[in-house]
Amino acid sequence: MRERLKSKEGRLRGTLMGKRVDFCARSVIGGDPNLDTEQVGVPRSVALNLTFPERVTPLNANWLKELVVNGPTTWPGARYIIRDDGTRIDLRYIGDRKAIELQFGWRVERHMLDGDYVIFNRQPSLHKMSMMGHRAKVMPFSTLRFNLAVTSPYNADFDGDEMNLHLAQSQETRAEIKHMMLNPRQVVSPQGNKPVMGVVQDSLLATAKYTKRDTYMEKDLCMNILMWLPVWDGQLPIPAILKPKMLWTGKQILSMLLPKTLSMKRDAAIASKNKKDEMDFAASDCRVLIVNGELLSGIVCKKTIGSSGGSLLHLVWLDSGPEWCRNVLSYIQKMVNQWLTHNGFSCGVADIIANDQTLLSVEKTLKQAKKEVRALLADAQRGRLETQPGKTMYQSFEAKANQRLNSAREDAGNIGASSLDERNNIISMVNAGSKGSPLNIAQIVACVGQQNVEGARIRYGFNERTLPHFTKDDYGAEARGFVENSYLAGLTPQEVWMHAMGGREGVIDTACKTSETGYIQRRLVKSMETLKVAYDGTSRNACNDIIQFLYGEDGMDGLWIEDQTLDIMTYDNRKLENTFQHKYTDADYGLGWLPTEVLEDIKGSFEHQQLLDKEWDHLKLIKHRICSEVYPDGETKQHIPINISRLLDRARNRITDEDGSEKQERYTPMEIVTKVEELMKQLEVTRAIAEGDTIGREVEDNAKIVLNAHLRCALASRKILEKEKLSKQSFDWLVGEVKQKFMKSLVHPGEVIGTLAAQSVGEPATQMTLNTFHFAGVGAKNVTLGVPRLKELINVAKKVKTPSLAVYLSGDLGQNQERAKDVQSMLEHTTLEKVTSFTQIFWDPDPENTLVEEDQEWVSLYYELPDEDENPARCGPWLLRIQLSNKVMTDKKLTVREVGERILGDFQNDLDCIFTDDNAEELVLRIRLLKAEACHACHDLFLRHRSTMEPVPNSELEYLFGVSAYRQGCASVTEAPGPYDPRDDTEDKNFKFLRTIESNILKEMTLKGIEGIKKVFMREDKVTKYDERTGKFERSQEWVLDTDGVNMEEVMQLEEVDFKRLQSNDIVEILNVLGIEATRKALLFHVRMVISFDGSYVNYRHLGTMCDVMTNRGHLMAITRHGVNRTNMGPLMKASVDSETAVAVAHDREEAVLPQTDSTYQGCQTAKNRACVEICHNKVEILMDAAIYHETDHMRSVSENIIFGQLVPIGTGSFDVHMDDMKTADPEMNHQSLCSLDHATDAWAGKNFAAWFTDEGTDRNTNSLDQKLRQYYAVNTPEPHLEEDEFEDNVQLPELPLTVFENADDYAETPQENEAMIDGLFPTTGGKLRACPQVSPDSPGDLGEGDASGNNTLWRVPFHAGDFAVVVREVVPSDITIVEEKKTIGKRKLMPWESTGLLGMAPMIHLHYSKLDKGDKRKILSRKFDPDDVSEANQICIRRQESVRKEVVATNFMWDTALGMAGLTWWSFRRYNYQSRLVALPFIFYGGTFVGRVIGDIVTGRNAEFSRDRFLGQLPAKVYYNN
Repeated sequence: MRERLKSKEGRLRGTLMGKRVDFCARSVIGGDPNLDTEQVGVPRSVALNLTFPERVTPLNANWLKELVVNGPTTWPGARYIIRDDGTRIDLRYIGDRKAIELQFGWRVERHMLDGDYVIFNRQPSLHKMSMMGHRAKVMPFSTLRFNLAVTSPYNADFDGDEMNLHLAQSQETRAEIKHMMLNPRQVVSPQGNKPVMGVVQDSLLATAKYTKRDTYMEKDLCMNILMWLPVWDGQLPIPAILKPKMLWTGKQILSMLLPKTLSMKRDAAIASKNKKDEMDFAASDCRVLIVNGELLSGIVCKKTIGSSGGSLLHLVWLDSGPEWCRNVLSYIQKMVNQWLTHNGFSCGVADIIANDQTLLSVEKTLKQAKKEVRALLADAQRGRLETQPGKTMYQSFEAKANQRLNSAREDAGNIGASSLDERNNIISMVNAGSKGSPLNIAQIVACVGQQNVEGARIRYGFNERTLPHFTKDDYGAEARGFVENSYLAGLTPQEVWMHAMGGREGVIDTACKTSETGYIQRRLVKSMETLKVAYDGTSRNACNDIIQFLYGEDGMDGLWIEDQTLDIMTYDNRKLENTFQHKYTDADYGLGWLPTEVLEDIKGSFEHQQLLDKEWDHLKLIKHRICSEVYPDGETKQHIPINISRLLDRARNRITDEDGSEKQERYTPMEIVTKVEELMKQLEVTRAIAEGDTIGREVEDNAKIVLNAHLRCALASRKILEKEKLSKQSFDWLVGEVKQKFMKSLVHPGEVIGTLAAQSVGEPATQMTLNTFHFAGVGAKNVTLGVPRLKELINVAKKVKTPSLAVYLSGDLGQNQERAKDVQSMLEHTTLEKVTSFTQIFWDPDPENTLVEEDQEWVSLYYELPDEDENPARCGPWLLRIQLSNKVMTDKKLTVREVGERILGDFQNDLDCIFTDDNAEELVLRIRLLKAEACHACHDLFLRHRSTMEPVPNSELEYLFGVSAYRQGCASVTEAPGPYDPRDDTEDKNFKFLRTIESNILKEMTLKGIEGIKKVFMREDKVTKYDERTGKFERSQEWVLDTDGVNMEEVMQLEEVDFKRLQSNDIVEILNVLGIEATRKALLFHVRMVISFDGSYVNYRHLGTMCDVMTNRGHLMAITRHGVNRTNMGPLMKASVDSETAVAVAHDREEAVLPQTDSTYQGCQTAKNRACVEICHNKVEILMDAAIYHETDHMRSVSENIIFGQLVPIGTGSFDVHMDDMKTADPEMNHQSLCSLDHATDAWAGKNFAAWFTDEGTDRNTNSLDQKLRQYYAVNTPEPHLEEDEFEDNVQLPELPLTVFENADDYAETPQENEAMIDGLFPTTGGKLRACPQVSPDSPGDLGEGDASGNNTLWRVPFHAGDFAVVVREVVPSDITIVEEKKTIGKRKLMPWESTGLLGMAPMIHLHYSKLDKGDKRKILSRKFDPDDVSEANQICIRRQESVRKEVVATNFMWDTALGMAGLTWWSFRRYNYQSRLVALPFIFYGGTFVGRVIGDIVTGRNAEFSRDRFLGQLPAKVYYNN
């Protein structure tokens, strides 16, 4: 039973937690840039196998019948029919499929069709973007294909990777895929609040080349490229160059894809090389500037359209929605790829060959480096090399040599790269960011560089040398792995060998890392999977325990967080005062930005002054709190929702487009303060705080403290009026946008934040290196980082591999290096062993006249003036002589007296210790055992007889001690011992005792410092302090001590140590000393340090969630099986938390590794290792105990619901939807419930529209109309095709309700200038939004695409082009007419010659609206524009009017000249008959019009007019609007 249940392939994990599924496909993947990002190309063979159960309705019966007739082998067809009773008809075995009569309610299992929703997945599924929704596109051949931009989140490449595809099998699944999982909605990741997709590879390179200043295209190429864009409206922008031929730039064509609300500034990749360029208009075109959707300057490279935070795609996704972001991402690739096929790009050997001068420079650089390494070696061998703190001479040499050789490679690489210019194709790729780096160029052209294994140069492995090709003990560059050649020049055999050693380390590291990180991720997910956001905003687990009062402590979703500068931190006190304070007592207050009456009102009203003062006090308080409490480190770049600076820019842009009269209307400062206060009250994160709930209010205030500072600083009354100059309308728009963005940023209830946090921590772990050792500064203190450190933290290891404290000094001690060194010596634990050079034991019976020659002089001097308590008579004959190291004693700042007194203090009356003074050449301690009082008499006797040179009689000694005692102990006084024999048990006890003392005293006697602190290193650190007086952050240098070893409790008690800033990397120690709150903060700090070490960033809310899960029970819960099993989770959940093999866990816990046998369990028993047996027993024991003790599993967790195949209570499964049938019941039909569409009301815009759907207009049952309508109601049926004769006349069609939008405010999420939108995505040339057919939310199934903002309360019906031409085709004003309307400031009176010119113009029959008629021209000339308005839009209107005026006036000359010439002809032909005159007259008149037109053009100046102005004068005033 145990064998069946345990391990990955066991019953629980292999069959219940992970199941095999139907309706899926797996194949090799490939790229196709012509597919949209949300599409996936599916092989036809797969489409023939995968089916979707389509229910038969009156609206799709004919279409499904057609599929059934096609059968299982013809695509598109069907495979099965399922009757009401569940029986299946297999169409493979049906001969005459046409004879099948489909019944309503049956289901047809049709083939996969274009547009079907699928889930696409690549294993390992490390984060939620590893499974995304796509739309199928059935294609030939056998591979799955998708857009290259989508490879990043899947971590896929096309070198043979395979991926899985799952076809949705129900309408609910399709809806969730479409509205939550679809690829465009996953562009931004909550893990690092930045995009995970961007343009890559050749498209990225093409975009960079396409947007260079010198990229021009002729009209035919522009048209070819634009034909690839499905959203192109047929209009070309005004060309950048008009003469000698019209040329367009790549920037212009690219701008056509961007939303008009987009504005951004960003540096291109080449900006770092061109720092001297002017900021706003760089000569190198290195600054990308987009204003109102126009790309004005800059090369668009990876920094702009890559997957970095704040990139173009990120801003489009945030401000214009996922659909527009998808279009920009997809269509940019189509556009630039098409251009690249015309332009061409290739990379060859010519691109990597440097010139001779470069190669000589590289050779010179490398020679110099090798020469310096030889010099370093010579210094080290002679002992002259300066050693680095805490390192030996050899380690210091290795570090310096490695550093010098690495810098040589960089220098050589820079020389090589500088020889290649911008035209070089490899440089093009590196600058665009599509492939390669400066290191690659350096290794190809100049030098491959130093090869490292385990962080050091190649070590000796072959008899004191690296390879037999080198001499022994060769420490030079080549012998230790420096590859001097470049890849182009080719490597020598030795270099190839070294290079392979370096490469192998990477391969092994990757292989080991994969299993380690996979196991870490599994444990993280298992321990946190039940965590979700509840409806009250709290984070709770399956037992309903509160883990966080607000998710992420601010209640925001990681998707909507942006990197922003917290402006209030950048102001010092003076600047804050000048920007925000209303100094209404100053004489110059309000000049230029406040009207006189408002100024007088403020100065005359105490209430108004009080209100403004209150705002100022609030701002001061916020600044103080943010700078001193929230972010005392002075870091102004923070992650906050609502990008207020971007909204302010858009609000300012709106002012220029508003009416002139409104421009002057502004709110008073008091009104702004009141509105901002109202806004802040409305921005509630927790929307259910009861009155008097002080804790709830505190949670709310803490959640918004940063956002509060961010918004109040931007919306301060004086700043809005004086600096931003916002009108009433713009300010109201801004306030509305802030509120809307806030509501959008809140996290959704049901969000599975635990799994999200686990994935966000686990996914970067896969990118980490396995064994990272990081040297703090230049010291030798290495810190465990990478995967081992992450394991230590989440396993809550009792013993840390490299325990360490960071000790900050109190007061100004940190500024003084010498005083810091004093504290360093105070901390470092020094034992007698550390300061001892060597020890000796002598037989030396006379303390005053020693037998040791080196000590005779100072000992005799010592006893000449002995201390009062000195008694040589009590000293034993054995002497322990300890010689101390002068150098170490000086370093440790110890004196010999301190050491001696410490020994005397510890042993008091048992030992005698005399010592030299500190100036002696040799620092010596002499230690003897002290005898008991009885031995005194013996010793005196011995000395007395020695002076007379006579032996002591045995009778006297026996008399003093008794016979036995004399024979046992005191005989040693008179006889010198024989040679030492360790096997001799009769060894002198005094000698043995002294030897024991020698070994113990050295190791255990602490002379100085704190136990546990083995070594202390000093480093200089930057410290930021907030100065409340000036309001600035001041940065200074400070000495910090890093220890090897920890003892936090003892170190904290030292006066010299700032205990508030003391940091330890031993989490368990912090818990024991400071408690759980400090532990959580330390845990967060260390996890963040591990993840950010290699440049990764994970949003705080995920790390915070993990730390809260580990600490919320008041103790540390390890993220292991043991930690999870101690929680209150159900038995099934615990049983599903499997461990890896017993061997691996034993290894983790630093226990003996078990012998490998056929069965792990047997192996455990052989080793008698209880921990292992417990692991193997675990799964069975948990289920057995649950049965014995009658445990209940409430099925609240994720794992047990998956085991039982139930819907998990998370996300959309955390609520149920009920329908009240009686609400739709009709009393006239016996309360029978009805479909909502049966009584839907028409809402067409006008009688003409409605007539099409009523009996007054067209016959309801005519085949043509009903057949069209049939298409829109084929639920979830992509592109049905019906023949006229297949339609059933007796089917009654439901009414089609419509919603009319009066203006864009009713429709668009963020209205901008009432632009008309195509499918809610792209603006058209029309300026007014027309009727948009809508279906109520109660409509059955999937009736359309939803609106652009993702708000699905209204569902759009997809009308096809050409359907109902009368209904949806209408004439609307063109863009230029709308601009003129906005810029008109009054009416202009027409001049007489303008009126006559208009009279002379012929009327126009409008078959199309591509030209101006006389009425349009009269309107243009009747408009009055402000001559002082220098805005671009106004100048365009004035030029257009002038062009039209010239054309109209020139018409007078045309008619006058023609009439004059006709009259002259009539007079000249007066002698001819009238028939001759009538023949000549029309020709002369016609010719006169041409002559008159030329004269008119010369007189009015039309002949010298710019083509651009002429073009403006001919732009149409009206266009068709086609939906």
